[in-house]
Amino acid sequence: MKKILIIGINYFPEITSTGLYTTELAEYLIEKNFSVDVLTGFPYYPQWKIYDSYKDKPKYFKEKINGVEIYRYKQYIPEKITAISRLNHLYDFYKGTLKIAKKINKKYDLIINIAPTLLSAKTAIKIKTKTPKSKLWLHIQDFEVDAMIESGIFENNRIIKLLGYRWERLIYEKFDIISTISNGMMKKLVNKKIPEDKIYFLPNWVDTRNLKKVDNPELRKILNIDKNLVVMYSGSIANKQDWDIVLKSIKKLKKDKDIKFVIIGNGSKRKKIENFIKENKLKNIILLDVQPKEKLNDVLSSADIHIIPQKKNVIDSVMPSKLLGIASVGKPVLVLANSKSEIYNVVKKNKLGIVLNENEYEQLSNIILSIKNKKYKLKRYGDNARRYIEINYEKKNILDRFIEKIYKL
Repeated sequence: MKKILIIGINYFPEITSTGLYTTELAEYLIEKNFSVDVLTGFPYYPQWKIYDSYKDKPKYFKEKINGVEIYRYKQYIPEKITAISRLNHLYDFYKGTLKIAKKINKKYDLIINIAPTLLSAKTAIKIKTKTPKSKLWLHIQDFEVDAMIESGIFENNRIIKLLGYRWERLIYEKFDIISTISNGMMKKLVNKKIPEDKIYFLPNWVDTRNLKKVDNPELRKILNIDKNLVVMYSGSIANKQDWDIVLKSIKKLKKDKDIKFVIIGNGSKRKKIENFIKENKLKNIILLDVQPKEKLNDVLSSADIHIIPQKKNVIDSVMPSKLLGIASVGKPVLVLANSKSEIYNVVKKNKLGIVLNENEYEQLSNIILSIKNKKYKLKRYGDNARRYIEINYEKKNILDRFIEKIYKL
């Protein structure tokens, strides 16, 4: 039996984004008779608040869930999310993992670090010094250094950019395998001079047996939007999305009673949306909290089309996992993204929906109006989306190939 340690800041009971995939990965390995430990933080995402059920837990504690031994550290959670406070949050998690690592006396065959955050990769490297024969695997959900630079935070600081990329490179050199979630992100690793035989494609996945379309979803009835064209966003409401253009379009369409926007989620930009709704007295938008996982099929099926509004300068640093869930329930997407980005080209090539490139964002409201009068096209996009997921992103196929790779290390 192989013994595996997974290090990652997000884990169950978080049910969105990276936390969901890390949990499913660990539990699938348990099903296949691996011994799995997880070194993680306290659940906080996407609300950026420690979950109520964990607030009174000690700073360091251990629990066992579905066969996985979990070591937790209560990391710093900033009240106001800025570039600096986010870095402090990640750095504090890294310090906590180091302290826990000193107390763990187990020997592991494989140590996997999930990025974000790349900082905790240093913990994985440290643990390997206790067991030199163990292999190191880095799985990249997001290129943190690239994302920070593309966001403009260090736009005029050449030295910080150089130091950031140099540090990233030193981390990569220590790992035996580096995996990531999209073809564009794999190309980025090649451009970063990572040897191709060290790169592995491990996309996020969908359990298509459980995630599928619901006819006549309850949410439409509950929200009284049965007869509307429903444009939905479901996920983290954060800095990675272009909320300015979305809100501008919602305001422009506020007099059209046939169109409803439903935004579901939490995050650093939620307050901005709440304030915008109040200031402009908008009645065409419904804002909801993250919905329970068991309602996911119903929630995603409630939209006529899902909007994914990426910032114009984001190119392959992020491949939104929300696309997989949307496509799995057979719903089309309306993507705003750079024409060089992975999501733009995947959606366009496979006809999963409508795409607007970086020069077309201002057309958003007109596109939504045109959809209202041509809803019949949406079903064709949705059928394409479901078929695309079944062929390329089925959970069992992806994770079985991953296990084969583990045995070859």
